[in-house]
Amino acid sequence: MFEKDILMVTFDGVLVALMLSFGLFILSKVSVKDIGEKGKKFRSILLFNICLALSELACYSARHHVFGVLDRTIGQTTGTLVEIFLMIIIWQWLIYVDYCLYHSMDHIRFRYKYLAIPIYVTTGIFVLNFFTGIVFYYDENVVSHLTPLYYVLTAVKYLYVVGTFVLLAIHKKRNGTLHFVDVWAFAAPTLVASVLTMILPYSLMGIGIAIACVMVYFSELNERCYQDSETGFYNRPYLDHLINQYKEGAFTFSSGIVMCLDNDDEKDFATLADILKKELPEECETVRLDKERFLSLTKASKKSSLKRLADEIYDATDEWNEDNNGNLEVIVSWLLKKPDEEPHEFVERLIAET
Repeated sequence: MFEKDILMVTFDGVLVALMLSFGLFILSKVSVKDIGEKGKKFRSILLFNICLALSELACYSARHHVFGVLDRTIGQTTGTLVEIFLMIIIWQWLIYVDYCLYHSMDHIRFRYKYLAIPIYVTTGIFVLNFFTGIVFYYDENVVSHLTPLYYVLTAVKYLYVVGTFVLLAIHKKRNGTLHFVDVWAFAAPTLVASVLTMILPYSLMGIGIAIACVMVYFSELNERCYQDSETGFYNRPYLDHLINQYKEGAFTFSSGIVMCLDNDDEKDFATLADILKKELPEECETVRLDKERFLSLTKASKKSSLKRLADEIYDATDEWNEDNNGNLEVIVSWLLKKPDEEPHEFVERLIAET
């Protein structure tokens, strides 16, 4: 009776996981389609979770002898697929967090080409499990049995989840900025589902990942409240958020720079935004100030550094004009923050003098 209740709960969990994942995939197509790589990474997590939940469904069916003589083979195959899909999802989550923090695929390609090696090795071992049962196997009654290697590989998987916390801590220490990516939103449901899966005779990873994706999605919506949809930079309310973070010691800056477009053409403004994304250092926090201006708070503490940054923006703009036969004109102004100056006073002075 107890096992039948567990089956009903886990079967319902798979259906809920499928509905949540499909629903979020459709919603994310509509609401985050303009975020580029970030949206793609999130949707890839959802797609792999749909595959994971379907594999769980087939595995449950095999456990209850739906496929007859094929029950054991299908159970072994789909159970292994669940673990492979879970490994891919965790890897995609790590990349998603990195992209949220650094906004650079080049950064990811450089940093993760070696970090991916344990993923390849672990996935290869799970592939071998299809034929050998070295990680886990099913007996004649289609009951799973875990080997010690399963716990080793599970530890490897969740080291990557721990890695997302390390990434966030390193980025916050270097740049001092509070970002909206919530690593606990993904980690907590995933870890709870993993523990329950090891205790119970059925996998709950599909529903765990689906709940995690829902929480990440709402975290994403929170960020969208601060984001300018036309340029991808943060909007004016985010500037107030940064000032509050400065007061709380979570963000620091030593100077500011304002980039003003010499016309109010929205297309030219979007072009300027693309140029700034390439030229401004990673530690800069940039907001769209109004219809014609961007404001960036930086850690540069010398006039020479600010002048060099301004010259780089001018050079990049001239290069774009030359390559595209354009007439993009930008005015760059900058100021150093006084040692005893309050952050809101500096921002007001910076805006007033540009």
